[in-house]
Amino acid sequence: MTVEEEFNGVCIIKTASGVGSVAVEIDLSTPIPQLTTKTLKTRETSPKTATLFVNNKPVSCDNRTTQKVELDCNGKSYNIISSNPYLPNSDCLIHLIPPQGRKGTIYFKFKYFDIERHYACKFDYVEIIDDRGQSFKFCEDPIVGNKGNISLRMKPYSHEVDINKTYFISMKNSFKLIFKSDRYTQKTGFHLTTTLSCLPKTLPVRQVLCNWDNHDINIHCDMGDLRIISPISKTKNMEVEFEFLSFNLQRNTGMSYHVLTFSQNFRYIKYSGKANKVGSETNRISIFEGQYLKPPKLGTTYYINETGDLNINYFEGTDMGGSSFEMIARAKCIS
Repeated sequence: MTVEEEFNGVCIIKTASGVGSVAVEIDLSTPIPQLTTKTLKTRETSPKTATLFVNNKPVSCDNRTTQKVELDCNGKSYNIISSNPYLPNSDCLIHLIPPQGRKGTIYFKFKYFDIERHYACKFDYVEIIDDRGQSFKFCEDPIVGNKGNISLRMKPYSHEVDINKTYFISMKNSFKLIFKSDRYTQKTGFHLTTTLSCLPKTLPVRQVLCNWDNHDINIHCDMGDLRIISPISKTKNMEVEFEFLSFNLQRNTGMSYHVLTFSQNFRYIKYSGKANKVGSETNRISIFEGQYLKPPKLGTTYYINETGDLNINYFEGTDMGGSSFEMIARAKCIS
């Protein structure tokens, strides 16, 4: 059985009994064009000044027109697609803006990528500039690696796009997305999706004022730094107790670990790994007497009763997920 010719979505197939026509079902839900090096005809529906579309809305890319995209915290995806082919001398600038007062992690994934390549991005390129001013450019031929997520700051190839990877990076303020093309070769273009995952509405710094009541503070991985400030008082001191309900942090070799750090004055301790030992509920030991880069014992009460600000920090040194912990901090006053 061989295909003789094709037109209007119908294939004419030669069979042993003669010639018959078979309708071909075409899925157009995610159009991924064939990569080609020759210039293609512009879509008739594309405005002459539009090279990019954000969720099907055209973005004018002449004279450096600025487009603002206000992200939300509800997991909405934004599709940024170039016209096919993209136009020459494009100079597109899109501001990606998080909701006011919110921060989180922004994700980028290319569904396809085909622009004029150059190892130093001298011709056409897509550029992401984060809120620190760091630039990430894409301009080389795409590769197909293993599926997974990778930090934008740790991508192994400087200007290549891995179609199977989802890039992520922390976001506090607006990002810039830039697309530029020169006057010469125009190719198929690209399709980029982006989504913002917001952190919970919690203050990065928590102050616990000392009174005669106990304070229970739930600590989780997304809350950032917890700072417990001791009171300015000559008659009262504050003691903080910690109880770990679960503890499972990634622990590899070298700097590849997730770690929970306690620091006060000039003392500090780092906990990492998986807690599989349960201590006695009657045990009370100083938080600084634990084993360095080892997990704490579940069911054991750790405490701090010294003066000075106490800082707690959670850090992930790898892109691997699967880490979690839960603990209770109780601040109480002692005479």
